[in-house]
Amino acid sequence: EVITGAVSALYGANAAQGVINVVTKDPRQYPGQSVSMAFGSRTSARIDARLAGMLGERFGYKISAEKFQANDFTTRIKIAGLVAPDSAFDDPEPQVSTLSTGGTLYWYPHTGRSVAFSSGLQESNYINVSVAGRIQVKGWRNHYQQLRAQLGNVLGGSLFLQGNYPANDAGSSYYLDNMARGK
Repeated sequence: EVITGAVSALYGANAAQGVINVVTKDPRQYPGQSVSMAFGSRTSARIDARLAGMLGERFGYKISAEKFQANDFTTRIKIAGLVAPDSAFDDPEPQVSTLSTGGTLYWYPHTGRSVAFSSGLQESNYINVSVAGRIQVKGWRNHYQQLRAQLGNVLGGSLFLQGNYPANDAGSSYYLDNMARGK
């Protein structure tokens, strides 16, 4: 499901250009666990894990987590053949990291009907370039809660309801360009 346009009033500050609603795998059809790791350039490393299953015939669960870290590019400015210290020219912190966790509880009261409650948290550190300037993102947290219900055949059609509560906290983030100008 894709919703385009400015919908930040409904979905939070990060939805300025639109929202993509992704419904993940159902634990009835995809129970089990998985772990994956990846390594790459800029000392990047990622590990993620998923655990899903059923508790009887009417209840299910899904838990997931992911950790990513890397080093971003750094800027070195030479003046008269010498490398200037980072602080003199506002070099941002090059460490990039993200930690994401989430979980969903499912209830299947009848065939064709389900109710799911999801919650998750993501904390990030990185450099962001925006229309307002460069931002050193430090400890930025996004979290959400979601309740959705698929009520099956209701009055001749399928009824789907969903409510979301997104929120974020900028942590210790700051504008790099303002720091360079002494503001």
